[in-house]
Amino acid sequence: MTVTTLSREQNTPGSGYQAPPPDLATSEALVFDRTAIPEHLLDDDAVKVVQRLERKGHEAYLVGGCVRDLLLNRRPKDFDVATSARPRQVKSAFRNCRIIGRRFKLAHLHFEDKILEVSTFRRTPQELGDSNGENEDNDLLITSDNEFGTAAEDAWRRDFTINALFYDPSRDQILDFVGGMADIERGLLRTIGDPLVRIKEDPVRILRAIKFASRLSLRIEARTWDAMCSEAGDLARSAPPRLLEELLRLLRSPHTVRSFQMLRACGALDVLLPELGDFLEDADREERENFWSMLAATDGLAKQRREAGFEKTPTAILLGALMLPLLERAKREADGRDSKLSEEERRSSRSRGREADYGRLAESVIGPVLRRMNLSRFESGRLKRICVVQRRFHRSGGSRPFKPQAFVRQDYFADALSLLRLRCLATDDHWDIYDDWSQRWREELAQHPEDAPEGVQTRAKNSRRNRPKAKERKPSQSRSQRPAHDRNDRHEGPRKKSKRRREDERPRRRRRKKRSEYREPEEPLQPLPPLPDVELDPSVVPTFGSVLGDTGSEEKVQLESSKGKRTRKKLEKADEPYVPPSVDELKEPQKQGPEDDDVFGDW
Repeated sequence: MTVTTLSREQNTPGSGYQAPPPDLATSEALVFDRTAIPEHLLDDDAVKVVQRLERKGHEAYLVGGCVRDLLLNRRPKDFDVATSARPRQVKSAFRNCRIIGRRFKLAHLHFEDKILEVSTFRRTPQELGDSNGENEDNDLLITSDNEFGTAAEDAWRRDFTINALFYDPSRDQILDFVGGMADIERGLLRTIGDPLVRIKEDPVRILRAIKFASRLSLRIEARTWDAMCSEAGDLARSAPPRLLEELLRLLRSPHTVRSFQMLRACGALDVLLPELGDFLEDADREERENFWSMLAATDGLAKQRREAGFEKTPTAILLGALMLPLLERAKREADGRDSKLSEEERRSSRSRGREADYGRLAESVIGPVLRRMNLSRFESGRLKRICVVQRRFHRSGGSRPFKPQAFVRQDYFADALSLLRLRCLATDDHWDIYDDWSQRWREELAQHPEDAPEGVQTRAKNSRRNRPKAKERKPSQSRSQRPAHDRNDRHEGPRKKSKRRREDERPRRRRRKKRSEYREPEEPLQPLPPLPDVELDPSVVPTFGSVLGDTGSEEKVQLESSKGKRTRKKLEKADEPYVPPSVDELKEPQKQGPEDDDVFGDW
């Protein structure tokens, strides 16, 4: 790779390249010093990633749209890093690295508030690099792009020259292989190499060219524009999710009107949204002006939300601005057909419900478009809902009861009100209706401010999210860690709902006195009588009963042990109570029974 060092002031418009060199390994790179890029626009983490990869012995640069925005003195939305290191080598150098992708591996570096994408240098697949666009019948659509290459090969495989610049923040140098610096100075947007080949490789580049031209105020090169017009039909071959993503980016940018005018001029609108293209083709002057005014209002809404720091404009509002004119025309045509019906047929159609008929009409008009765009079921349902309920804003009465307060509490009301505001901006009419519903919505938010994060959505009054929050629980800790005065405190969590009625609904009862207040004073305990004096025989082992003058002899023990259940019952029924032996009887020697060795017999 040959390097020619220049300063940014020495850049000339004639330094661009029109065709790739035969050998990219020997291609010449222009290195621009003193780029005058403000340091406060650089991301510190991205600069540290590049420096660490360089210390590991790899080649690493900031690449892509971030370099383009830095040269235009704009703050980049995100930073991308291109390096010669393979994904596994990047993972070994960073602990916060995650490898993603199946077709081509990418390394994502996760930080607290952002993710940096690190990709390895790639090159154009060999089967595509050998064609050079000589055979028009060749299918140049890229389906495999999983080959590693060098920095020069990575630059030549990109789409536009302004996106193929490499910036080294350590040396404050820009490497230009394709003449992108000259195109930025001239405000020109052109593809790298043959425009026809580049657009056939990826037809989505038509939408990307329109996005860059409208957002950065660039003019598209004549050869590139001709290729966009001739190959607009190939957009039908692209993946629907990619088309939807680029279409939403055009709608969220503050230059929607210019973007859709360019889409219509090159023929891409007839491929993406053929129903909208037919509408603009057959629309009268008033309908066409209302449509472009609606897109201009969408630009203002996106700009206001961006300045206020809110999230992106909801998808339902953006696509609703495109689909609502189609629905209104279909409704006028349906009303024209109904005017030719008899009175009995009109009465039957009213009994079925006008809003239900309007919902079926919306499904027949908008449903096929949304399914072709591969929009999610949630977004599709929300879009059709906010378009159908536009009739409720103008409703003053009818056969069926209508509760405005319940309508305001719906979760889709904020999006429907935003769409009504776009209609008022487009037609400059019905502002009184918008102000009335806005006042109702503000009153609802004043009662439940927690239900409208960033002023976007409201919820039902008695929903679970609207209930007052309970006190925060204390962090769990062991008993020994808690202070001494707090160990016996009860849990401060939410209590269960009491079955009693509220205290203000009935008089408060008198407090029940404690039981100790009614307890009578107890009499003092009397001392026990003294024990009798008993003279004990030293030859007899004293027992507790003998000391008290009660039974404690061996006869009593034998008698009690020999008693069974029946014997105990007989003793209980005896008239004479049991009399314990006296002290004199206890002093007499006990009579011994006859000694008989055969008491137990043969046992």
